[in-house]
Amino acid sequence: MPPFEDMSPKVLPNILTESIEIDGLDEKEDLLEQVSAMRVQDYTFSTESFVIEPKTGFKFPTYLFPVGYKDRLDGGSLNQVLAGVGIRSVNIIKLSLLKIYAFGFYLNPQRLRAELGSNYGGVLPEELKLKSSFYDDILRHELDMSVRLIVHHKKVRIGLVKSTFETALKNRLKKMKSNEEEGVRVFCSYFTEELLLPAFLNLQGTIIDFHWQPGGHFHTKVGDRVIGTIHSLDFCRAFFDIYIGEPPVCNRAKHDIGLKLGHILHGSG
Repeated sequence: MPPFEDMSPKVLPNILTESIEIDGLDEKEDLLEQVSAMRVQDYTFSTESFVIEPKTGFKFPTYLFPVGYKDRLDGGSLNQVLAGVGIRSVNIIKLSLLKIYAFGFYLNPQRLRAELGSNYGGVLPEELKLKSSFYDDILRHELDMSVRLIVHHKKVRIGLVKSTFETALKNRLKKMKSNEEEGVRVFCSYFTEELLLPAFLNLQGTIIDFHWQPGGHFHTKVGDRVIGTIHSLDFCRAFFDIYIGEPPVCNRAKHDIGLKLGHILHGSG
């Protein structure tokens, strides 16, 4: 496949279903990502407790009940809090930024405090967000986390979303020296054109929730339908490494996530 810079505009419609190498951002893309993703504390909150991702206008609830749990407990002990939002995008022929999806990163604050509070509770959030060891520890422990994606179905083909994840997951698993292959195969099988049927859409786009439930269970939910569970701790870590590992798909979002979690550990979030 030729570089994007060498493509004719006539070729552009076809790249949306081709497999392309877009794991990680170059400097130009990274700068654009930094402009598009703001700190959670700076977002506009509506009366329904949503956060608006500024580049896409997509709304993310500040609290999320994870996919893997059937029954809610009193007091919201299973609820996850929104730690940061951002976008996954790729620069096309230097003309425009193709926004593949917007994402929100959620985590259970009680498990965060229980697992990492003694190690990081005394570290200032502004310092903590820059500590690579902090993000490594988040991925090392099973903290009950979710990522919510919103895919703009009118502008992005599902093949591009699938290619993005397939490339990223294989790269992350290779970095981990993991032989996990079945999880990637099953995960990629979820991404069919049926995923974009109107029955699963709201006015924003297709909402997909991914939940890492302690025990190495990775649940996927599209709209109101749970479509599968993958049982693999390596797969869970590889998936979330896309957002808070190195390199993240959005640097600013990663640091915002670290800052928010730092405030939670510091007792101010």
